[in-house]
Amino acid sequence: MPVASILLVLVAGPLLSAAVRDAGNNAKLPDRTRNFLSRCSSFALRMGNLEQSLRGHLWPVAAVIFGLFVCIQHGRAGSHQLMNAHFDVRKFPTAAVQVIAERGIQEPIFSLDSWGGYFIYRLYPEMKVFVDDRHDLYGEQFLREYLTAIRLAPRWDEVLDEKRVNWVLMPGNSSLANMLKETHRWRVIYADDVAVLLEREQGGTGPI
Repeated sequence: MPVASILLVLVAGPLLSAAVRDAGNNAKLPDRTRNFLSRCSSFALRMGNLEQSLRGHLWPVAAVIFGLFVCIQHGRAGSHQLMNAHFDVRKFPTAAVQVIAERGIQEPIFSLDSWGGYFIYRLYPEMKVFVDDRHDLYGEQFLREYLTAIRLAPRWDEVLDEKRVNWVLMPGNSSLANMLKETHRWRVIYADDVAVLLEREQGGTGPI
């Protein structure tokens, strides 16, 4: 909109509103005309009161509306990418989880608790997570056993057996992944720079 038009509205608006209000009180005008002008004046008064009540809140409201618009546009505003809600492929096992989804694996997969939220986002409800970072939901004993397996502490293999873990998804350079890759009881299904997916061989229980 041209600047001149904006200035015209700002200057003429209040004058026009006052003229309508005065005309509504003019007894010489027909009743129908005065009633119409009175309703217009009343509407203008309500809009003025609304403007006053929103003063100081306009920018937050505008920010919310703009944020919703950007979300609808997948984080873009014009040619600019303002938000990116995608998971970092360098930190999360996006490709490995895609393999899990394609294979239709529904058993809980032993993995990092910090990856559990991503599992829920991608695979729930078809697959339940073994653990995630909501530690208060699992209890102290469960978390102790989880850490035993993660850290290869004594009885770590018994924990996997007792929990009936048949799938493990861990960082490729983790101690647990490296140990499982060296045994005949587990085989690698998928591996990349972020994670390795291992499946327990049939009958692969007992001491290593």
